[in-house]
Amino acid sequence: MVMLPVLPVLEGESLVSWVGRVSRFHLGGGPFQFLNTIELNRKEVLDATPVALERLAGLAGVPQEVLSLAAYRRIGTRLYQYRGEVFSAEFIGRDRTTYCPACLLEDDAPGGARVGRLNWGFAPVRTCPRHRIPLVRHKIGFYAETFQDMALVAPEDAVLTWQAKDAPTRAASPLQRYVEARLAGARGPAWLDGQQIDQASRACEMLGVALLHEARIDLPGLTEAQWDEAGGAGFDHAERGVGGLHEAFALIHKRFRDAGGKGGPQAVFGRLYQWLQFRKNQKDPGPIADALRDYILDAMAIAPGTRVFDQVLEARRRHSVQSLSKASGIHIRTLNRALVRTGLLPAADEDQLDGMATVDVELGEALADRIQNSIPVKDIPAYINCHRTQAERLVRQGIIVQIAPDRARASGVLSNVAVEDLDRLLERLRARGRQVERPGVGMMNMIEASEAARWPTLDIIRLVLEGALDRIELLDAGLGFKSVLVDPAEVKVVLDRRAAQERLAVADVAKALSITSSGVRHLVSCPDRDGRPFLVPETVKNSKGAVRHYFTQAEIDRFRATYVTLAELVASRGQSAKAIRKALAEAGIAPIMPRPKLEAYVYRRSDI
Repeated sequence: MVMLPVLPVLEGESLVSWVGRVSRFHLGGGPFQFLNTIELNRKEVLDATPVALERLAGLAGVPQEVLSLAAYRRIGTRLYQYRGEVFSAEFIGRDRTTYCPACLLEDDAPGGARVGRLNWGFAPVRTCPRHRIPLVRHKIGFYAETFQDMALVAPEDAVLTWQAKDAPTRAASPLQRYVEARLAGARGPAWLDGQQIDQASRACEMLGVALLHEARIDLPGLTEAQWDEAGGAGFDHAERGVGGLHEAFALIHKRFRDAGGKGGPQAVFGRLYQWLQFRKNQKDPGPIADALRDYILDAMAIAPGTRVFDQVLEARRRHSVQSLSKASGIHIRTLNRALVRTGLLPAADEDQLDGMATVDVELGEALADRIQNSIPVKDIPAYINCHRTQAERLVRQGIIVQIAPDRARASGVLSNVAVEDLDRLLERLRARGRQVERPGVGMMNMIEASEAARWPTLDIIRLVLEGALDRIELLDAGLGFKSVLVDPAEVKVVLDRRAAQERLAVADVAKALSITSSGVRHLVSCPDRDGRPFLVPETVKNSKGAVRHYFTQAEIDRFRATYVTLAELVASRGQSAKAIRKALAEAGIAPIMPRPKLEAYVYRRSDI
């Protein structure tokens, strides 16, 4: 038999609240009297069991499916479900009372009754979006208050009035808006939607705590307002997925380092790390554990065998200077200098050890291997079978690179060259040649060919490495550098042709700089303030001994970077030549030479 009139469930109302209103309307008493009368256990109502929903629907005339939308249903031990969303008991917190005093005052208007809202029970919901004030939340006083009938658990109107008046104004946090929208069936950020709603919520809150507070913050001492702020701060990063999380982790890590902090991941991430590492129960925290683990392993020196969030690290990803020194046997300060100079620790100080700095394990171990398997520059001739002069020039020109030299010192292990680099150079030199038992007609090793062709050995080496020579023969590899044979006649032809193509004659330079040919000669013959000619030529003597000037493109580029013509200033400034000349003269800035010598006004850029 249905009790008439039928009292509908109000929008957003909880099942418990509705039961209380039905009881007072039809029986004039509280909900416990009503439930006792119909012989229905209050826990059945709290858990929204099928038996309870069927019984209430039959008596009150409200469809069972409507009642199911007003309650979350128990589906396991400390596990609940609402509209397809599964969450743990902590997410609903039946051990607390939560309400909006302004909402309850409006409900208590003449002819009305207090209405408990279902969403008030969810942990991240801490603000009334209608009145823009914090919800009042406190621990229940006794077990009966788990049945959140607002007529029983909320204070009298006078207290509600004071609470509403005294409340600060604030908007619902981004996390709360996300949670309420998801509970209503809306879709949100993919990373958050891909996990249980309580996992997503707690991940945001704990991340926010780590962002906003020091590592050892007392979690039980945080206020609801602080948890609300933390949830919003964490959500701002979590909504962008793993990338946003890693950005947050990096901010926390940087703050720790900037403050001079020392220690491992627990010292850096504090309560966030402890929450994931030392779980007192078996509740899965969700994918934030994977995200933080990956960040830690990619940013910090974690030794193999270390357990990080239920997974044991099998292989190291990062080395600290200390761990790499221990693994390689190289002195820690030598290694630190090498890591800094080679750019593997670009922000570090080569004279100051940073215990928090780390390097990729493969790159760090490769550098350590290069140091351990290296020889001094003076030993290069014996290793590759060349002259000392060639060895020094190979290093000076960067064809062979020293490990990490100190520009102020010429010695030390970091001034060595890696044996693998020498082996690789020999392999590259022999890569394009043809194996022979004895030299062909006119073929010579590169040192001999240098003397015959009158070109530096280094230039010949570059031709071989570039594959610019057609004739290359190879003797036994044991001869090293001297196993590579070239034709000096071909070398001379190729290098002479290149030199002719790369040189600019006086007329070419005059055209490029928009001055006269005589002006180019004045630039060559006259020194600037530093005593160096304005333009430095390369001199070539012909067969009769006559000297001719040629110029490289690099020298022309240097001149343009150092000096500027009036015509260029006009084009860049959009002013007349007369106005610019007048302004420069008034500032005491004169051309580098009188105009008749160059047929142009040329100024030093440093003067302007």
